[in-house]
Amino acid sequence: KHCSHGSGDGRFFPKTLKSFSDMSKVMKSIQMHLLKCRNCPDEVKVNISMSKSEHSKQMTQLKFGLAKAFFRKVWNCLHDNDRENNIAPL
Repeated sequence: KHCSHGSGDGRFFPKTLKSFSDMSKVMKSIQMHLLKCRNCPDEVKVNISMSKSEHSKQMTQLKFGLAKAFFRKVWNCLHDNDRENNIAPL
């Protein structure tokens, strides 16, 4: 939203499910970009930093495999594959 008219549009969105479900790469690159971006409001940057801290705590409580399943469902919904794979929409 804040950088939609700059160079490199869309470079943060993964092209494959495998790269999309690798949170360490996807989330970190988006987070680092937003924290450095001149167009991103300071309020958003503060919220990102606070959310990152809370997210780390939450991830320790998440059962193994649930994050990957979540990303697969999101990916399929974004690519309209939910009918092909018999996956119920979120």
